[in-house]
Amino acid sequence: MTAPGRVALYACDVAGFGDRFVSTRMDCEGMRPAGQIGYARREAEPGLVPLVRFYREVSGEHLITTLPQEGAASGYGQEGVLGYVRP
Repeated sequence: MTAPGRVALYACDVAGFGDRFVSTRMDCEGMRPAGQIGYARREAEPGLVPLVRFYREVSGEHLITTLPQEGAASGYGQEGVLGYVRP
């Protein structure tokens, strides 16, 4: 059960690729769940930064970061904001 204003974060394994990503869905979007790893805030608040998920289609790799410029500079496409966390 998630506390009000927070979203649960789950580690997900991509079978056959050796990749792992973070999802807000317990079912890991059809991939193999590896367990809950924590929570993020649903809305931006002072002192919090976005936790952003990126994907590189060429290699099938994911990148989870609080530095959106890191993903863009490395050739990843942004998939979305998972929530907001302390840097």
